[in-house]
Amino acid sequence: MMGYKTIIKNRVVVKSGVSTFLRVELEEEPIQMKGITVKPSFFEKTKDAIVSSRKMDYGEIISQPGGCYDVQRAVQALPAVVSGTDQNNEVIVRGGNYGENLFLVDNIEITNPNHFGWQGTGGGPVNIINTEFVSDIDFIAGAFPARYGDKTSSVMDIKLRDPSRDRLNVKFDIGMAGAGGSIEGPIRNGAYMISAHRSFLSLIKSSFGLTAVPNYYSIQGKMVYDLSRSHKLIINEIYGNDWICIEEEPSAYHSTMDITIDAKSHQYTLGGTLKSLFKNGYSLLTFSRTLNYWAHYVTDTNKTEIYHNYATEAENSVKYDLTLKPKDKSELCLGFYLKNPQINYDTRQKPDTLFIYDPETGTVIDTTDYVYRLDVKKDTSSYRYGGYIQYKQKINGLLTLTAGLRYTWLDYTKNRLLSPRIGGSLNLLRDTHLNVAYGRCYQPPEWYELLYDERNSRLKSKYTDQYIVGVEHLFTEDVKGTIEAYYKEYKDVPIPEAYTTPDPNDWAHVYVNKGEGYCKGIEFFLQKKVKQNLWGTLSYSYSIARMKDPRYPENEYPWDFDFRNVFTLIAGYRKEFQELTWFKEMKRKWWYNFITFVPIVPADVSEYSFRYRYIGGKPYTPKTYHPEWQKWTVDEEQSFNSTRMPPYTRFDLHLEQRWFLGSLSLGSYFEIENLFNIPNIWNYQYNDDGTKDTIYQYGRMIIGGFIIEF
Repeated sequence: MMGYKTIIKNRVVVKSGVSTFLRVELEEEPIQMKGITVKPSFFEKTKDAIVSSRKMDYGEIISQPGGCYDVQRAVQALPAVVSGTDQNNEVIVRGGNYGENLFLVDNIEITNPNHFGWQGTGGGPVNIINTEFVSDIDFIAGAFPARYGDKTSSVMDIKLRDPSRDRLNVKFDIGMAGAGGSIEGPIRNGAYMISAHRSFLSLIKSSFGLTAVPNYYSIQGKMVYDLSRSHKLIINEIYGNDWICIEEEPSAYHSTMDITIDAKSHQYTLGGTLKSLFKNGYSLLTFSRTLNYWAHYVTDTNKTEIYHNYATEAENSVKYDLTLKPKDKSELCLGFYLKNPQINYDTRQKPDTLFIYDPETGTVIDTTDYVYRLDVKKDTSSYRYGGYIQYKQKINGLLTLTAGLRYTWLDYTKNRLLSPRIGGSLNLLRDTHLNVAYGRCYQPPEWYELLYDERNSRLKSKYTDQYIVGVEHLFTEDVKGTIEAYYKEYKDVPIPEAYTTPDPNDWAHVYVNKGEGYCKGIEFFLQKKVKQNLWGTLSYSYSIARMKDPRYPENEYPWDFDFRNVFTLIAGYRKEFQELTWFKEMKRKWWYNFITFVPIVPADVSEYSFRYRYIGGKPYTPKTYHPEWQKWTVDEEQSFNSTRMPPYTRFDLHLEQRWFLGSLSLGSYFEIENLFNIPNIWNYQYNDDGTKDTIYQYGRMIIGGFIIEF
């Protein structure tokens, strides 16, 4: 379109008998009367993000080896991102920790969009969001714009596509997220789509000899309604429910005691956004409610309660975002928000006295003054409110400057927070940019940290100061490389007060803001988009993450995710066999119908890819066994994280295929994860009898899925 920069959208999935709708955002470019040269790019920029940002579309998400059609696992190909374990899709960025990533779905904040998620985390084994509904993801790994807040490490802004407006579409699918389907179609002045999925392992557990299987189901819907030519209403709903019962399994802390774990949880998000277009901008007015509920119950062999946790964390929210273009080369963004958290806790842990044993006979000869207990019943409500302002200016086509300020008030802790953000991008050469940015990012304490003890009510919010500098270069229209260096400083991190004393048997639930540390590193990322057949990414990062030892502040130790070296290579080959004469002739043969679903047999569109991943050894703290207590402890003289596990390596193969049969479309993916069955260590289990067991991550695993659409 004249007056705008050209954009190329690749990986556009076109299916027989089905309309494909694309949302294309064009950036204004003044017309030069003497003539201009427009060079299109395959790489779209994340809005307002100067550094550390990547955009992934639907095609890239589903094609990621090891991604399992999961939006969170897909971003783990980026150099700044690692996960805690194979069993969990947690997004951990640049030496950070669990729960430091902000999730947004169509401008609605979601605490943790996963089944079996835990309080204070942002991951789980299975994501609730239906990947078939996703249009693209903006992922920002640091110094993010002022409109994002309440997290210290990163942002995952998930945008859902609009439903089909021309005809009714029906899909059935089975895969990692379970079995289910979706339906979408037009309504008067709008459209809708809704999906539902249910886990299926419970239906086949007897065939595999399973005694405890995860059960879950999810429902997701979206409706778009045009109120007028300039006003649109968008309504989103996400619901997830999960439960599991593990009977007579040894506990990691009481290996001689059989226990039963009954774990249930559910969550929902419901929200609506009014999008309004003006002559020189647009606005978003969003109302939403999110709720997470956990019901965990643990009993011993005698059915005596050891632990229970019935917790509800809900939040009502309203926020308004306004974007204006006062001039051609400037942009002003501002907004405000009001949140109403509603928390209900009923948590109890059976008191446990520390006994003293005779090391030779194993009999109890005495007790100590220690009695570990947790008994919390809280029902509270609070408020968070604030706003932000941000201004962006382009200067002579060579320099882009962005500056913003965010303000937050936390009623429960009485914290007032100011977060400055600033960044600039300088066009060094025709296709080379130098980018620099700084941002202070705050994150409030988790509610369990605040409510487990009355003395925690005045905890401060932890924060990071992030400094980032990088260079990006467009080698060709489909190949781009970036190099970034960063320094990220942590302050006021809430940690248990027990960590500040050398006493290994102190289990108090009081938290203090005495955690301090830093992360620094350099990252390299090279990406080739799909232009004809080949695509791939190459990423490498070297980082150091250190924390001050709260027992001895003059000492430092490696933080939990100080992996040092992370290398990821992904390569793929995409071929449209449907365009080849020999394939068209083979497809007419009667025998092709019998072999078409064999993975090595070509389909109308076939895509083959692999991923190799290397992660340096994770640090951990060795424990010392004390027979006089019959327990393992971290002793006073023991340094934190003084030992490392062996490096993590894994090789995954991925095959994706599509067939078009008139108005019917078939899709499948087949994956072999950890092809060489490398025994990567997850953790160590310390048993009461003084033995130590090694717990491994996933071995070789074959997964797959099918999608039928008509």
